[in-house]
Amino acid sequence: MTVRPLAIAYVCVMVVGLAISGQGHAQPSIGDPITLPDIPLINGKTQTAESFQGKAILVHYWATWCPFCLKQNANVQTLYEQSQETDIKILTVSTDDSAAEVTSYLEEHDYDFPVAMQSPELEALFGHPTTVPMLFTITEDGNIAEVIPGLMAKKDFMKLINLTNKDSQYDE
Repeated sequence: MTVRPLAIAYVCVMVVGLAISGQGHAQPSIGDPITLPDIPLINGKTQTAESFQGKAILVHYWATWCPFCLKQNANVQTLYEQSQETDIKILTVSTDDSAAEVTSYLEEHDYDFPVAMQSPELEALFGHPTTVPMLFTITEDGNIAEVIPGLMAKKDFMKLINLTNKDSQYDE
């Protein structure tokens, strides 16, 4: 069997291309530093990078078609309402293709938590989650504290209100 030099070159280019395209798009791990940029929300507002500084942050990835996200989004809404007087920032990221579809979903369910669409900037930070819902918690000093794939039990999810108090984060 003869291997053509052009075929070898093609395979090498494909492997290198795949390796390069994956850089900066891997899902972060616990302890990794994260600095959020200014993030445009689908309501036309912008969540500024400064507003995240020194705050515990909950980043929730979801999709309108996901039945588990529907359950978790109800908890996100409750936590969002309860966290208004705390140092917790909540950002949700829709993986849907259409902002109009997401807006309709939010209106249908009466959700008003902050929503951004997946973007190249967010993908560079959080990768492209293959599981939704996917939750990232970030400490006040900007490090990933937890990466939680899938639906959380409501009682566990609501304990995230204690995110800024590391000693009691998951106490009953």
